[in-house]
This record gives sequence, structure tokens and C-alpha cells, in this order.
Amino acid sequence: MSGKSKKRKEKKEEEVAPSPTKTTERRIPLLRILRFSLQVIFFILLNAGLFQLTSLAFPISVIPVLSSSAAPGVTAISAFDALQHGLSVVIPILIFIGLGVFIMSALIVGKAFCAYVCPFGFAQDLVAYLRRPLKARDVRLSPKNERSASGIKYYILAIVLIVAGVTGIATVLGNRGYAVQALGIFSDIPFAVVSPADTLLATIPEMIILGKTVIAEWSILLWARIIVLLVCLFFAFYIPRAFCRYLCPVAAIMSPLNRYSIIGLERNVIKCTGEKCKLCEKVCPTDVPIFTGLEKKFSKHSQCILCLACKDVCKEKAIEFTLS
Repeated sequence: MSGKSKKRKEKKEEEVAPSPTKTTERRIPLLRILRFSLQVIFFILLNAGLFQLTSLAFPISVIPVLSSSAAPGVTAISAFDALQHGLSVVIPILIFIGLGVFIMSALIVGKAFCAYVCPFGFAQDLVAYLRRPLKARDVRLSPKNERSASGIKYYILAIVLIVAGVTGIATVLGNRGYAVQALGIFSDIPFAVVSPADTLLATIPEMIILGKTVIAEWSILLWARIIVLLVCLFFAFYIPRAFCRYLCPVAAIMSPLNRYSIIGLERNVIKCTGEKCKLCEKVCPTDVPIFTGLEKKFSKHSQCILCLACKDVCKEKAIEFTLS
């Protein structure tokens, strides 16, 4: 081999070989691992009886998440279920407890319960994890469509509270029997009838425990509940936390309160590399406008659930905790 061709070959190898200074360092998503671990722990604790852990007592009796108070082995009551039941049977203490839990938790940590405790939020996250192995991309709505879709949950909340309130008014007037006859299964805890969380955490486990798994024996209502659940999980596969963002009545209660939370996140504009990066917005499961938002404390946005995905991905450590 001539000296000239040898030099050409060595030069080509140098160009192909990666420079040691430019190798990409793979960062371990510690906060993501921590969050997933907490979700698993809380899921087990919330369903301690189902996992034969009935000796464990969950420290909170009422929690501000979309759970099912009818789930077998459940150890905590959903604040939303307590609120609905309190309205329908006119028990003021249940109404105050439900609203109080929502307000207190939102004022301290905003919607963080949605990210770490809510069992149906956990189910949506598990579905979303399948996108990478299946090579599917998440869908992002335009800002206009995002605002329109986000408003649906407020209509759902209003309908549920009105139905429960009508039953309560009828109870006060001594005509509860007529309300129950007219509204049927919707008269007590209306949202539980169509809630995908109740279907996943209560209806399906009960069917398995009782051996009612023959599809031919399913009622029309059960089919409807299964379809609602599958549709919600289908959208959660393509749109991160789709149910939480657009349909969840619990989120409708918590979202307006989110701006008053004491603990929050803000972007350090000195450390941040700005528009060149924007990784924090790209990984945000609820499309919080970290850059385009008007407030420095971006966690005040109604969709922020303090999942810390933005903080986990930031190489400049520009996402910081803040107190207000």
C-alpha cells in the first residue's frame, strides 16, 4: 500500500471514529424512576385488601384522586365519591370533607396527587409507556383544540354535580323515592356509573373474583363501561394523560386551584439555554407552556401535575422548586 493511500485510509478512519469529547452521556432518569416507584407503592396501598395486605392501614381516609370507593380491598375513599354521595343523600360533613381535601391538597402541592397517587393516572402512564416499543408517536393538539378539549371536563363536572344535587333536593323535599326511580343507578354517585377508573379498579376485579368472565352474559351497561374504559386508554396511548386533561371531573376541580399551590416549579432563565433546547416542553405529558407561559412559576398552569419530567430531562438544572 502506497504512503498516500495509507494516509487517506487513516484520515477516513479518524472521520468515522466518534470524538471522545462529543459522546452523548446517557442520563439515568432518577426522578422518573422515583415517580414510577411511588405510583406502584400507592397503587398497592390503595388496594391493600386486593393484594392480601389488609393489615396495612392507609394513613389518609379521603384522597383527592379519581379512584373507586367500591373497589374490592380499597383502603381510601375518593374525595369525589364523598362529594357526590354527600350531595345526593344530603350529608353536609361529606360535602365539606370532599371539598376540604381538594382545596387543602391543591393549596399545598397543586395537582401532584394526580401524578403520584391516582391509580387511573398510573394506568394511563402504563399505556403511554408502550409507545416506545411499538414505535408510536404521541399526538399533540393545536393550542386552540387543546383549549376546547380541556373545557369538556368542566361540563362533565357540572352534569355530575347537578344530578347528585337533584337527588339531594328531592331528599330534602321528601321525594327521594321519585328521584331514585327517575335517575336509577345515577341517583347516588352518578359518575361512578361511567367512570373508567371504577370499571378498571372495581367492576373488572369483582368480575374476576366472582367468576363472571363469560362475555355472553355481559349486560349492555357492562359493555358500555368496558367500551368507555378502552376508549380512554386508547386516547391515553396517543395523547399523554388524555383522560386527565380533557374528561376528568377531579381535574376540573383541581385545575383552577392549581395556581394557588405553595410548592411549585419555575424556570431559571439564567441557567436555561432557551429556545435552543426546550426539552422540558417536549417531555411534558400535559403540554404545559413552560416557555410561552406568562408566569415565571409555570407550575401554576392548570395542566401541570408536578410530575418533574421537565426537571429530570433538563441538563442545565434550570428547573427549580419554588415556594410562594
